[in-house]
Amino acid sequence: MSGSQSASQTAGPYVHIGCTPKVAGLKNMYGGHDLGADIFPPDVPGRKIVISGQIFDGAGDPVLDAMLEFWQADASGRYGANGAYGGWARRAVDPEAGRYRLETILPAATGDEAAHVKVWVVARGINLGLHTRIYF
Repeated sequence: MSGSQSASQTAGPYVHIGCTPKVAGLKNMYGGHDLGADIFPPDVPGRKIVISGQIFDGAGDPVLDAMLEFWQADASGRYGANGAYGGWARRAVDPEAGRYRLETILPAATGDEAAHVKVWVVARGINLGLHTRIYF
């Protein structure tokens, strides 16, 4: 068998799963929101904060097709406490300016790590997602 190697995949066709606020027929612990639409249930205890920003490429132009995933502990420093899933969300940037916004709670420190939110960024042209953290 001969042939040329196919192009690398970047974010793939399912990159926007988790970015629609309501999906007919889809039910989860957040009352029918798409998976990843909310990072925690509305009644989770903790200080409410907003994480927002804008994604730029190396030339300084906004990236209009980026997807961000966020992971974080709750206000007690636990992931998925008491069997309840929480602490993960997904956001697509807006297609006009590459901006994103996440309403969440201030995470607590986990073990010997400072309080932080983990962020993963993917977009067209990025073969491996970029990982970073936001520290508090």
